Amino acid sequence: VSTQSTWGPFLIGLLRFLLFLKMMCGGVGNVKPGDDTARGVVAAALPSLLTKVPELEGVDYEVHSYATQVVAGTNFFVKVIFKQAGGNRVLHLRAYRHFSGSVELHSHQDNKTVEEPIAYFEN
Repeated sequence: VSTQSTWGPFLIGLLRFLLFLKMMCGGVGNVKPGDDTARGVVAAALPSLLTKVPELEGVDYEVHSYATQVVAGTNFFVKVIFKQAGGNRVLHLRAYRHFSGSVELHSHQDNKTVEEPIAYFEN
């Protein structure tokens, strides 16, 4: 009896499973328009952001778009437009939402443009 024929389906199944895991964990997903989920994450991260960028206190903002990355929780990469009198100011926020629902600001990038794509960043 040949075992070669049983390894083929097993290896194909293993490869499919590994590709599924790669899609589910680790990679940044597609960019989506701002929605209630992203607005909630930004609202929770805003107090921390304002300690780093206090001049944005009281400035109206719009959650433009976002992407997520599944880790031990979810990383949110969010493009936020702050509507200042002298012109809009665009920031990219990276916030982490734990499975418990708690949110913390990881980092932010300032002086972005609306045209710049949302992408993974560390600091």
